[in-house]
Amino acid sequence: MTELEPNGAKTDNSEPGKIAKNDQSRLTMVANGIRLFRMTLGLFLPHSMRLLRLWIATIHNSLTYKPVDSPQNIVVVGGSFAGVQVAKWLANTVPTGYRVVLVERNSHFNYLFAFPRYSVVSGYEQSAFIPFDDILRSAIRKGSLWHIQAEALGATASQVLLANGQAIDYAYLVVATGSRQKPPAKMSSSEREDACGELRDVQCGIAKATRIAVVGSGAVGVEIAADIKSYFPDKDVTLFSSRNVVMPAFGPKLQTHVTNILNALGVVVRYNARPHVLPDGKTIQFSDGTTEDFDLVVCLRPSPSFPFLNLQG
Repeated sequence: MTELEPNGAKTDNSEPGKIAKNDQSRLTMVANGIRLFRMTLGLFLPHSMRLLRLWIATIHNSLTYKPVDSPQNIVVVGGSFAGVQVAKWLANTVPTGYRVVLVERNSHFNYLFAFPRYSVVSGYEQSAFIPFDDILRSAIRKGSLWHIQAEALGATASQVLLANGQAIDYAYLVVATGSRQKPPAKMSSSEREDACGELRDVQCGIAKATRIAVVGSGAVGVEIAADIKSYFPDKDVTLFSSRNVVMPAFGPKLQTHVTNILNALGVVVRYNARPHVLPDGKTIQFSDGTTEDFDLVVCLRPSPSFPFLNLQG
């Protein structure tokens, strides 16, 4: 404590214990800062070194790669986020004598993260589908990548078999086919105009419906339910979760935050429910046999998309 003496001078009466405590707090803050810096460095330094090696390899490849008449193929099946990134990375680093072949059924890159919002809001469908040439232009021009629009049906030990009857020889095979889901999570059409039509059909169904059920409480289900309630606050929206939380693949803090937002919007969340959608598409049945009718049911349960479980001899 600081006091004034009769002559106006200040006297510091702080106890030695308090000074030592303040010093200890400062030392703890410094130690925590050093620990945080070391943790950050440990996370970012290896990643930065990988990026540096990739950058060097890309420059070396651009200076030395030469197309050849009969290259060995590295076939990547599936042109979504993982497949495209693998194909680009390989195309920028493969040596002369190899070529990357990207096989994808869709005419355009499907930007899946935009599908939930564009299933509710109209007028933006075209922007969810990006030409592959815009993404892969440099590698295609260089000759290290060949893009084929086709559906892969399976593979032998040395060839990928396509639905159009063709077969592509490969030296290495990368399968990045992901999962299959019904609209609006993924579109079933392979051409952009048809896929845009699917999105517009979903928009129309949502606009006409009064009671809507969203089955599946992952990120896509949560966004669709929240977007519907945000743009159409008068609609009754029920989100079904098979667990006792929403977005079970994420951490508890985010789950709590999302739950609070859904509650504020007025979305009804029903937990520990795994309803079955009946053939009429508007009725869901619960494990106890009871049913409930809705004007629209959006089911977001994925299934594996993997045609290569058994390689043919």
